[in-house]
Amino acid sequence: MIVDVETEAPGRPRRALLIAALAVAALAVSVAPDVPASLGTLTLPPGVGDVQLAAIPEWLVNDPQPRHMFVLPVRRTIGIGADVDGAATLSWSERGYFYRLTSGTLGAAELARVAARLR
Repeated sequence: MIVDVETEAPGRPRRALLIAALAVAALAVSVAPDVPASLGTLTLPPGVGDVQLAAIPEWLVNDPQPRHMFVLPVRRTIGIGADVDGAATLSWSERGYFYRLTSGTLGAAELARVAARLR
C-alpha cells in the first residue's frame, strides 16, 4: 500500500502513522498468549487460617521445583507437595492456572483437603 503523506491536511494525524500504529497493535494481539477475560481463580473457604493461596497463569510459571517433593492427588489432578524451610507447600495446575498453597502449621495432606474445598 502506498500512502501519499504530502497531501494530508496540516492539522490531521498522518495516515501512515495511524496505519503503522494499527499494524503494530494487530501484531501484538496476534502473538500474545491466550489470557482468559476473567481470571476465575479459586478462593480459600472461610475459616481457614495460616494458609496462603497463590495463583498465576500457567504460561508465567518458571519456578524450579523443590528437591524434596512428592506427588499426591489434588482436586481431580496430580499435585506436588513439599516441605521447604519448615513450611508445607502444595502446587498443582488447573484450568490454565498454577496454584500453590503454603502453610507453616498444616502438612501437604491437610493442604490437599483445603484445596478440595476451594471454590
